[in-house]
Amino acid sequence: MLFTLPALSADAEVRHAFFEGLRQAENRRKEPWVLTALRYLHHPLRAQDSEQYILPSLQMVREIQQTGGIFFPKAWVQRTLYGHRSAAAARTVIHFIEHLPADYPPKLKNKILQAADLLLRKVRISGQYNALPDA
Repeated sequence: MLFTLPALSADAEVRHAFFEGLRQAENRRKEPWVLTALRYLHHPLRAQDSEQYILPSLQMVREIQQTGGIFFPKAWVQRTLYGHRSAAAARTVIHFIEHLPADYPPKLKNKILQAADLLLRKVRISGQYNALPDA
C-alpha cells in the first residue's frame, strides 16, 4: 500500500511526481502495484486531473511492452483509461492512434483500441461524439 499512496494523494504535485517516476522501468517492476496505483490515479473522481497522463501513458506502451510482462501493456492502458468519460480523453486516444508511426506494432495498437472501446462508447452515448474525429 505504501507504493500506491502517492497516487492517492490530495496533492497534485505528489501525484504528478509519482506518475513521472513510472517513466523509469525500475519503478514499474512490481506490476500489480503499478496497476493498482494507476487505477487510483485515474479514478473517475480524479479523471479531470489525470487526463494529462493519458498521452504520456500511451506513448510509454511500446517501452512497457519491451520491459514488462506479457500482459502488462494491455493492463497499463486499461487502467489508464478506465476512469475517463470525457470527449477530451477520447480525442487524446484517437489523436494518438491516428499519428502512430508506420512501424508501430499492430498488436499494441489493437490493445490500445480494445482498452479505449469503453471510453469511446461512453462518449458516444453521452452525446459528445460530435466533438470527436471519425474513429
